[in-house]
Amino acid sequence: MKLGELHDKLILAARADAPDCGVPYAFEKRIMAGLASKQVEDLWTLWGAGLWRGAFASLLLSVGLSIWALQANGEQAQDLEATMFSAAEQLVDSWPDY
Repeated sequence: MKLGELHDKLILAARADAPDCGVPYAFEKRIMAGLASKQVEDLWTLWGAGLWRGAFASLLLSVGLSIWALQANGEQAQDLEATMFSAAEQLVDSWPDY
């Protein structure tokens, strides 16, 4: 069979069996039930999870710096202490005396 004849026959068959323009039975109810079963994302839970991860990272950083400070020799320990407390000293100096 030639390709052109096959194409014409398939087009005629498709035109003879037109699709139904109606909506399937209970289509809206199925869609609404699917939407109702979806859970809403809780933003507080997402924030809480992120904050706990941040707290864990901060804890690891502080433990690591503490171990490094304990193993440092005298000069390095003094430099680290001066760096860590410099911001606090600036705050104390800028507060008025009462």
